[in-house]
Amino acid sequence: MTLEQIRDLLILISGEEGQDFVYGPEDFCDILHLAQLKHFKRKLGLPEEYSPGMPLPAQAFEITQRITEDIRHFKVLRGWHFNNPLSLTTEGTLAYLSEYYIVSTLSYYYPVNDDYIEREIDILSDMEYQKTNTSVLKKADKMFPICNMQASYIRFSPKLTEPINMGYLRLPVKPFWKVIDNDGFLEYDNDNSVNLEWDDMNIIDIMVIVLGDMGISLNNQNIVQYSENLKAKGV
Repeated sequence: MTLEQIRDLLILISGEEGQDFVYGPEDFCDILHLAQLKHFKRKLGLPEEYSPGMPLPAQAFEITQRITEDIRHFKVLRGWHFNNPLSLTTEGTLAYLSEYYIVSTLSYYYPVNDDYIEREIDILSDMEYQKTNTSVLKKADKMFPICNMQASYIRFSPKLTEPINMGYLRLPVKPFWKVIDNDGFLEYDNDNSVNLEWDDMNIIDIMVIVLGDMGISLNNQNIVQYSENLKAKGV
């Protein structure tokens, strides 16, 4: 579903529900982006106030195949194994990537003789990280390394110098409405616009959020019906 199709449908629905849709293309992209971020966080089972580096609740995005399918576009694998290396600082920390939102997996290559074996890196809370580092019996080592999320970086114990792999979720890209001048008339340019990365069913969920923020309470089926009515009219 293109940005133009989404906006046309929202204009129709809001008009039918007794409200004017007053958002031009730029403002429309802003509110659509806010709505998709809310939807993204719900898919992950995260509170809306979550930001990168905060302690993680039980992650919901791998619980069902449907949820996994919904967010597969936002999964990224980085590291030596994927020919896309990550660089640690001289202090042995890893800075967050600009597109990073939430880490799902971390591992590194532990050297054994002339080869490497991949070892999982446990992601711990501040308290767990501190307890493990000060424990005599459970202290982290190269076979059982740990890490901890800070405000702008990930710290590791013990200090690692070997290649690291990371799986993470990036944020959805912000939509952008591009126009072209056609004999003095500005027209929507779909080829050079940035559309939503979600499938149509998820876009309908996002539209429900947009309308809800406008004070219009509808469900997915209501929007599907409006869409079918438009198609029937040849719009």
